[in-house]
Amino acid sequence: MVDRRWQGRHRIQYRQLIDIGLEKNPPAVKKDGSTRGRTAQTKTVNLLLRLREKEDEVLRFMTHALAQFDNNQAERDLRMNKVRQKVSGGFRSPVAAQEFMNIRSFVATAIKRGADPVEELVKLFTPGNTDYMRLARHLE
Repeated sequence: MVDRRWQGRHRIQYRQLIDIGLEKNPPAVKKDGSTRGRTAQTKTVNLLLRLREKEDEVLRFMTHALAQFDNNQAERDLRMNKVRQKVSGGFRSPVAAQEFMNIRSFVATAIKRGADPVEELVKLFTPGNTDYMRLARHLE
């Protein structure tokens, strides 16, 4: 049995640190006393409030050992496309963009399945390989 008492101590400390942050950066209140609409907050206050509201998500690594510390898989898959768009100024045609996305999708799928993406691309372009030819027709 795993001793999880440390989790409670760390959650308490996490909450205390957020409270200290909010004491040093108090949320803004409307000067005119009206209650309509939201009051604009600083980035620091917004971050502290979000960390307080999303405590379970932020501390998920304590309860789920396999929790990843970065963005979810869908965002990671799209990141390269966004970087390419920013660096090279995008694609010259929708066809080129679609071809790039097809290749990226194929490589990402190979990686997720634990296969070597280079070997999979070689198999894809090997003449007479009917399994991969079906996939190539699907990508068109």
